[in-house]
Amino acid sequence: MELRAYWAIVLRRWWLPALATVVAAILSFLASPLTQRDYTATMRVLLSVPSEPPRGNYFTYDKYYSLLSTEYLTDDFIEVVRSRSFREDVLKELNEPPTTALSITSQPRTERAPRILTVSVTAEEADLTRRAADAAVLVLTTRSGDYFVQLGPRALSARIIDPPVVVPPSAAGRNYFNIALRVLVGLAGGIGLTFLLHYLDPAVYTKEEVERLTGLPVLAEIPRVRAGK
Repeated sequence: MELRAYWAIVLRRWWLPALATVVAAILSFLASPLTQRDYTATMRVLLSVPSEPPRGNYFTYDKYYSLLSTEYLTDDFIEVVRSRSFREDVLKELNEPPTTALSITSQPRTERAPRILTVSVTAEEADLTRRAADAAVLVLTTRSGDYFVQLGPRALSARIIDPPVVVPPSAAGRNYFNIALRVLVGLAGGIGLTFLLHYLDPAVYTKEEVERLTGLPVLAEIPRVRAGK
């Protein structure tokens, strides 16, 4: 079958893919509400565990084990920052209720910075974001050891190496890429349905179909009469 024949099939029921495309566009637009990112403040924290004091006049691996313990604790502290307890401690410093819209997250450490923790504070207002970031700094630098009772309150220290900086949200908008993708899926579905209806339709529309089905040439055909003539 030539491309012109495929085009004729689609053109015969053009309203079907057009309707499917319009419906997909409307539904996708309604299902993609406006997105608005909140204010975000990100900081970097260097964690450290002090080495044990020497117990004799001989070489020990205390510094090595101190660095290794810090890396393990950094992994644990990532989950501590994400916990409800840490969030509640920050809100207590702010004198804000637990229902305050505030999000505190941390990123996994990297091989190049195994003892550095990246913390992000997100809120709807710039002032709340700034105050929450300052409260998180206070909790991190003064009470980080409280989360590891087995080590003691002073066994873990945290130092802010990159202070928090509040970043404003981006402009509100919709995810137009997803909308366009859904519209294309709707168009493809409409075209597929058109070919399915053509396959199920027993009617004959062109002389080429008559010749193909009967094996006989068409000698004449009645022209289409348009309305008004």
